[in-house]
Amino acid sequence: MKPFDLDTLLRLDPAGRGPRPAFLGASDVDRVLKLTLALAQELAVTRQRLDTLERHLVTQVGVPSEALDPAALPADTAAAQAEWQQAFLQRLLRTLEP
Repeated sequence: MKPFDLDTLLRLDPAGRGPRPAFLGASDVDRVLKLTLALAQELAVTRQRLDTLERHLVTQVGVPSEALDPAALPADTAAAQAEWQQAFLQRLLRTLEP
């Protein structure tokens, strides 16, 4: 059997066919989906912008890539990032409010 051969796995465990188990109510699923989509949207935009910025810094400005390591940040920058992270989490978790 190949590691991810779906047909073989379904033949071995026919109980895998049929309705999917439901653990949450419909409204809970909607709320979790909204949270997941909001997070995915934030992450996608952030990754694109970060990649663009890092490439520009390394190729155009001449910043060595190891200088982009977060461990090299000054304390005030780390504090500003922590504050932003808290605001981000509040915005993200707001999607769970009814």
